[in-house]
Formats: sequence, structure tokens, C-alpha cells
Amino acid sequence: MAAGRNVTVTCKAYITPPKDSVSVVWRLNDSMINPTYSSRWIPKIIQSNNLERWQFRLTVINIETSDSGLLTCGVGDGYVYSEETLTLNVIGKPTVDISPRTLTAILGDIVNISCTVVYSFSVTTSILWYKNGNIFNGNRGKKRTNELSFSDQNAIIIVIELDHT
Repeated sequence: MAAGRNVTVTCKAYITPPKDSVSVVWRLNDSMINPTYSSRWIPKIIQSNNLERWQFRLTVINIETSDSGLLTCGVGDGYVYSEETLTLNVIGKPTVDISPRTLTAILGDIVNISCTVVYSFSVTTSILWYKNGNIFNGNRGKKRTNELSFSDQNAIIIVIELDHT
């Protein structure tokens, strides 16, 4: 799931009477979550038409990459306690390093600029270069050639001949 979205997880349980002793515990990476209606973690309990089947929902508002990990729902009815765990993988924007950040060159110089993916929450599938807010694809038919090279986590652009644009 992508960071910034709302996510709802449902935990289902069959509860035997008495219903007043039902409890639910939510944990993220073995740390207790204390969901409230005024936090990012919002709980909801739904009892179905079958009086013994209950649903415990946890909605996470604006999920963050730091919310990734093992999410556990534990339900008890005073007699029996049971829990289920799922893995939350929250994908965020990658962190990149562009080098050099500032460069002074003379008209006609060859310039190497590299973009390295420092941290990514998933496999890097593409790196795009932009020039003045537009995707940069080399010269677009001019005589000079610009080279774009890519590896798994790195992209280098070599500008063969600088011009005024």
C-alpha cells in the first residue's frame, strides 16, 4: 500500500456469551496500539446478525512508512484469547542523491551528473531526468549526443556539449 492513504484492517472473531467481557488488543511490531476516535488509529466494533460473529476494524488514517511491520489483532471473550498477524508493507517515495548538486562548466564541456537511489521501499523501476520541468530525453534530433545510462540503483547523464539552453 502507498503512504498517505487510509487503510482499514478487519479482524473477525466468534464470541461466546457473556458479551460484556469481550476485549480487543492491537499491536504493531509487538508494541501496543491505543486506537481512539481522535487519533490516526480509529477502532470500530461491528456485531453481525449472527450474534456470535463480531468484526473488529482498525482504520489507519494517512498511513506512513513507519507503520510498516507486523500488525496483530488479539480478541478475547473472558474464556478464550486468539490472535492473527498480518504484514503491513507501506511504500513511500524513494530517497535519491544527485551529484554534483551545483556545477560550473564552460560552453562545450562534457558534464557527468549522477542520480543514486539511496533508499527505496520497493524495487527501482525507472529514473527520469527533468530539464526545466520537462522530461529530458537527450537531444531530440540535434547533432550533439547526450548519453543516459542506468544500473539498478544509479543513473548517470553525460552531457557531451553544453549549450545556452
